[in-house]
Amino acid sequence: MSWENHGERVMGNNGGVWKHRPQREKGKQIYFLEELNLAECGPKVTDTAGVAISAIRTLKRLDFSWLINISDITLLAIAQNCRNLVAIDVTGCELITGSGIRSFSNHSSLEVLVLASCYNVCGEDVEQTVLECQSLRCVGLDRGLRMWMPMSMQENLSRICRLEWR
Repeated sequence: MSWENHGERVMGNNGGVWKHRPQREKGKQIYFLEELNLAECGPKVTDTAGVAISAIRTLKRLDFSWLINISDITLLAIAQNCRNLVAIDVTGCELITGSGIRSFSNHSSLEVLVLASCYNVCGEDVEQTVLECQSLRCVGLDRGLRMWMPMSMQENLSRICRLEWR
């Protein structure tokens, strides 16, 4: 794997993009990873990697789009460990269920949650998460869920945060 340094962005040839903030400490350069984009990196990215990534407590933005082998195990670890996380995108993560989404219910900093093409998540899961995650400002949902989510629920959630149908 080769890396190119572009200022604050380090890009790997596997498609992943890392954003870091360099900081000096006693003559050493230390990196605090703030953004990680593994979108479409393929089926070899599994919960093993997801749980390892959850140890990066400085993460603010995380894109796991179309990682079909990421499941609730990863979401639970991310929700518990990445307390500075502001945005997570799990579009197309087929193994994600309502249980994984609800693990963000009491998260203190999450503002953006994208769940498009997550077919094992129902309206009640989204509702509970939005009602209990007070920092949440925007939820990206699959258009197909719109017809299964009662209009009263959509209206109630829209008062709390922005719903984006994708």
